[in-house]
Amino acid sequence: MALGQDKAFSWHKIEQFLGSLKFAVILIVVFSITMTVGTFLESYHGTEYANRMLYKSWFFILLQFFFFLCIFFSALLRLPPKKGLYGFYTIHSGLIVILCGSFITYYAGIDGNVTLYPSTPTRDLQINQDILVIRNDDDNTEITYELPYNSTPSQINKEYKNIKLIKFFPFSEDQTQWKLSNGSPLQHSTEYRIKNDFVSQDFILSLHTEAFDFSANSRLGPLSIHYLPNAIYECFQKVSQSKIIIWESSNATCFTPEERNIPILTTKSGKRFMAIRSFGKIYKYLPDMTAMALSDDFQSFVSSPYRVMSLASFEKEPHLFLFGKSMAYYENDKWVYHQLSDQKENTLPWMGFQLQVLKHSDERYPSRVPYYQKPIQQDGSVVKGEQKAVMISVDGKTYWVKTNTPLSVMSEGKRLTLGLSKKTVKLPFELHLERFKMDKDPGTNK
Repeated sequence: MALGQDKAFSWHKIEQFLGSLKFAVILIVVFSITMTVGTFLESYHGTEYANRMLYKSWFFILLQFFFFLCIFFSALLRLPPKKGLYGFYTIHSGLIVILCGSFITYYAGIDGNVTLYPSTPTRDLQINQDILVIRNDDDNTEITYELPYNSTPSQINKEYKNIKLIKFFPFSEDQTQWKLSNGSPLQHSTEYRIKNDFVSQDFILSLHTEAFDFSANSRLGPLSIHYLPNAIYECFQKVSQSKIIIWESSNATCFTPEERNIPILTTKSGKRFMAIRSFGKIYKYLPDMTAMALSDDFQSFVSSPYRVMSLASFEKEPHLFLFGKSMAYYENDKWVYHQLSDQKENTLPWMGFQLQVLKHSDERYPSRVPYYQKPIQQDGSVVKGEQKAVMISVDGKTYWVKTNTPLSVMSEGKRLTLGLSKKTVKLPFELHLERFKMDKDPGTNK
């Protein structure tokens, strides 16, 4: 009997504490500090980061739950109803309803965006849940995997057939890493800096098949930059009346039509035409139009062993050809050739530009690798750290799938495309855009 009385006494003390003004003051202080921190998080790092870090965390939900207990027991201790406390009961009942609505919204509510196009009804709601989509391009089937809703990097360690999901960055930026290559010396990569008195720009060009984030061409205003294998540099210097270079990819050599006595004809429209015979096949070219071989219906013949380049087609506009540590360009009615030294500035004939080789490698290739970056917000928009990235392993080889950068890989003889997206749900009704109007503040134009 005494033990039962002790339990009843302990429970009564818990009720008294949960419904006390002292506990309410503690909760209000903690809640005020939490909201202050949340305001700074949202201001400096964006709404999504604040939601992941605080507003949709278990800590914040638990804090609201303790508020619910405090209000509930505060009202419970003042029963039976007294005439002078009707206002107290009304206010606390309203607060309990609000907190219950908050819990229901957290567990059953949907927070997302709907994109509306004119004259196109939609039922698709894109919610704030990141997913990894794995699509089989052969049969157009796909599966999705929901990624953790965290503010910091998460280890996943899940497997789908021979695809392993390793980790997820909810916020990230890219950094360039140079990885060891197993390719040929023709797949070299180079980092350059081009600058004048007004602008300076670093860029990387690569011929490596695994340098997915880097191309062999670039453009700076009216200047077109082309990156070619270093073996072609000698071909550019060959004196040829036709100004045509033929690159043979099978043995990485080049020659001119004059060296192989290849006739150059002219079509009825005045275009130069030539044909190259190789192993019983004839490859046809219009060198002033394209470097690719053409079929009878003028479609590109990608598997041709030759590429034909007409230097005359690059003499009317500014073009810069880079071959790793050498360059060529057309100036004053002649082609100019230069060797490039590391870290040495080389003058170009356009707009006072100077070109500098920062790094060149035949053994390594550049790769854009994500790293975790807490988002940074300026003027209401995230300027850094907005990218999401998932590290995966396919057949023991590691890849990154990033926002707006889908990945295509071969696995078990099938081509798979992996991409990051937001989860989409179907609404039970359609939305139709009928009219749109946007007003701006006359003073700030916002």
